[in-house]
Amino acid sequence: MVLNKSNYVGRALDNRMGGFMIAEVARLLHENKVKLPFGLYITNAVQEEIGLRGAQMIAERIKPDVAIVTDVCHDTNTPMIKKVVEGDLSSGKGPVLTYGPAVQNNLLKFIIDQAKKNKIDFQRLAASRSYRNRHRCICLLKYGCCFCSNITCL
Repeated sequence: MVLNKSNYVGRALDNRMGGFMIAEVARLLHENKVKLPFGLYITNAVQEEIGLRGAQMIAERIKPDVAIVTDVCHDTNTPMIKKVVEGDLSSGKGPVLTYGPAVQNNLLKFIIDQAKKNKIDFQRLAASRSYRNRHRCICLLKYGCCFCSNITCL
């Protein structure tokens, strides 16, 4: 459902938006006949709310050297969200890049450099040690280095 002609509302949009984004990556790589010097797995994990089972299964099966994980975060301009606690994040101002213990800093720096080089706006999110999402699962299993990008949601 469209809300205010610019936003969508609905159930399970986090996994649906993430799935759409990674499908677009696959489509663009295919259409542009991009040849990568490495193996690329594009996956969509679910069930992070009940123990990160999907990400765990994927990480244990693939054993990636690098994982770029997409997830969602909240637009903190909505009522009853405290910016002093959650940060100042807004829909439409670019993806949110996560800083935290489970994020590999060299990979984060590379992505920031590419965003700046290509004039892509981005926002920053500080994640605590207890941050639970797919990227933390992959890092805890000690498979490669991780980075997480979020999409702001209302």
